[in-house]
Amino acid sequence: MDSSTLKSLLHGVKNASSQRELITVFFKGLSEISQSPSCAVWFSNGEDEAYFWDDGILRSLKDFPKEVADKLWLYLKSIESPSDVPAMRDRDDPLCFPGWLCVDRGALAPFNTWRVSGWVGAFGRSFPYNSDDLLSLWILGELFALSLDALKGRVRLGEMEQWGHYLRTPLWTLSLALEDLKNQYSPQSASLAFGAARVLSSQIDTLLCEIELESQRFGAYMPLSEALEALRTLGQGWQRMENRGFEMFIEGMDPSSQIKYGALQMLMGIVNMYYVDMSAQSVSVGVVGDSSKVKVMIEASSLSQGSTFGLRGVVELLAERYSDGISFFSSVQGEGVDVDISIRRLASSIPRSLGRAPKVLVVDDSMVNRKSLSVMLEKMGATVISASDGVEAVDLAMSQMPDIVFMDLLMPRMGGVEATAKLREMGFDKPILALTAGGESDLAGALEAGMDETLFKPVSAKLLRDVVAQWTGWNCDDAEGDPVVALAKDDFLKELPGLAEGLCDAIARNDMERVEKLAHRLKGDSAVAGYRSFSSLMAELEEDMRAGKPLDKYRDYLSSGDLVNRLNTL
Repeated sequence: MDSSTLKSLLHGVKNASSQRELITVFFKGLSEISQSPSCAVWFSNGEDEAYFWDDGILRSLKDFPKEVADKLWLYLKSIESPSDVPAMRDRDDPLCFPGWLCVDRGALAPFNTWRVSGWVGAFGRSFPYNSDDLLSLWILGELFALSLDALKGRVRLGEMEQWGHYLRTPLWTLSLALEDLKNQYSPQSASLAFGAARVLSSQIDTLLCEIELESQRFGAYMPLSEALEALRTLGQGWQRMENRGFEMFIEGMDPSSQIKYGALQMLMGIVNMYYVDMSAQSVSVGVVGDSSKVKVMIEASSLSQGSTFGLRGVVELLAERYSDGISFFSSVQGEGVDVDISIRRLASSIPRSLGRAPKVLVVDDSMVNRKSLSVMLEKMGATVISASDGVEAVDLAMSQMPDIVFMDLLMPRMGGVEATAKLREMGFDKPILALTAGGESDLAGALEAGMDETLFKPVSAKLLRDVVAQWTGWNCDDAEGDPVVALAKDDFLKELPGLAEGLCDAIARNDMERVEKLAHRLKGDSAVAGYRSFSSLMAELEEDMRAGKPLDKYRDYLSSGDLVNRLNTL
């Protein structure tokens, strides 16, 4: 690694004033250091965010058409190493990125800090990558993540200084109105207090949005009707607080439509920007919906001269992430904004009646669980296809169009919640049922992502028959008992030594993330195979791990003697 190039890279990322500038500087340095004409970086923050560099040209995932971007994102997730370690690709295993480029060689490495995690890749050089390249890429990835953390901290610190201006007016108005109400009630004071409280609440919410912008909360979906009502309430708050004008027109709204929470924050930020930064006397909002997006026009009139634009930066940052395009325009009345926002339509939760045996997609990283469910479903007459992670699930669901999906939550590369959200965005409207052994932190987000129901492992044949009948209308009486326990037991016993050895190693290395994954896997697989006592032991391990207790006794048990023969002695 050339020292002068590295110094130039360090200087560039240190002085970058925006994320895009930092990524550009980083790609230039990475391309030179790795002698690779093409580079990419993508983030694991719950949203589809990626950037690409090819011969000096920077593109983001949003620069690609939606259909291409979806395929490109799924491909990025598919090339991640399941064990989160750097990896090389050569001519025997080439890389072909949909809509971007195809190369014979590449190197990948993960990065992970408190706020930022993801992957970085270097691609397309004329000679093979080696272990030194992987180490350099790993180090540079961590440098990038730390630099991005520092940049966001600097930006937020500067922006915090402006918030006193935004919060002062509604805070003092609320204080004066409450003082009047304390002395003597009047409708005018009550209306003023109510309006000030609404505006103050919105301002604080926008402030928190700016502080917590990396939170997955802002990528979560909410009903469009609820978002528009919040926007209307904000405008009415300004009416009541300062007698500003406000009107809102809505046309063509589908009640099943949803938008991301960050998009609502963007719209509220625009309204507050005009009322606060530009002292608008009136704001009009028009919303028109179609099958794939909503178009919002916000126009402000009677603006003051010499206004500041403190909130505009926040609005533009939110628009970059949560809109399909934003443009500012001048009008006879003053100024306005046009913005397009993608919508997601909720899948129908109404059970269907197929009149035939269903096609079922089973998604689980555990071979034991996949086989168990598949055998039970096939015995019922269903056609079964299976996937081992969310990336495969999205590809199979969109190409095979199953009638119902059983989706595990915790899986490598792409979990069940992210895969479900991606499928709903892509228009998949069939039932998706969550599979869980219990305890997943993502369980609360399953329904929000678009899942229809949650099933706890192990799933019995009777429960499976009832669930399939409920969601597809297919009834089959040939599903009594649990004929697959013996098969599940054989598969579990074959995998047990390797999983137990991996868990012992993770405990010894204090790799709690790996411990959690393997203990959870063993808990679910052993329950399906009929080893309930061992499943309970793994559940206790999970509880002790979360409580910070020593795990030596579990390691000793798993590593001593013939584990298979001792299972029934628990």
